[in-house]
Amino acid sequence: MDLSDDKENHNQLTASVRFQDALSPKNNDATPSFLKELEESKEYDRAGNIVDDQVDVPDRLTKSLGVKSVVDDLQRFSVHVGQQIMQGSGAGERFEGPLWVRSRPIFGRWKKFFGSIAVHNQFGPVLFMFSFDHRGGIRLRDSVLIVLTGAQVRSGRSITSSQHTFKIKTDRKKWLFSCRDLTKRDHWIQELSLMSAM
Repeated sequence: MDLSDDKENHNQLTASVRFQDALSPKNNDATPSFLKELEESKEYDRAGNIVDDQVDVPDRLTKSLGVKSVVDDLQRFSVHVGQQIMQGSGAGERFEGPLWVRSRPIFGRWKKFFGSIAVHNQFGPVLFMFSFDHRGGIRLRDSVLIVLTGAQVRSGRSITSSQHTFKIKTDRKKWLFSCRDLTKRDHWIQELSLMSAM
């Protein structure tokens, strides 16, 4: 028996179960109950300017390589990562799961994404956040990309009263995220912190 085949099959099955769980109706509410209190409060207004741009790349990369070149390359890689997620392949190489992001500091609403961290050969670790289509699948060509190298990852408790939130601050932007529970939030913070130090 080839143990490598067993491991690959296990990784694919695990990814498929994890992805299907993220897409299940019970996990696909527009505003889950654990976010409703935040949604109605004004505490998030202190978070700063969380912008709507799809790509967050350090200026040093865009200056040396050109904005269009960087964005095009990352978007191609995003499609590749999204295809792997849909096929359930390469799951053991990525940290991934559902995430909620709030789009604007004052009137923005929480939006659910399927987040996945993958390492790009040139840009290092990148957080890909795929939005969902009306069938519950992910939109391969509609993802938010955050290059993680040098980013600061912290608990969001200084911004909100929720224990489920965390924030990422890059050279250019601030992001506020929420997870379904404290354990998942801690796992995301740990993994993102490791990746941002690469």
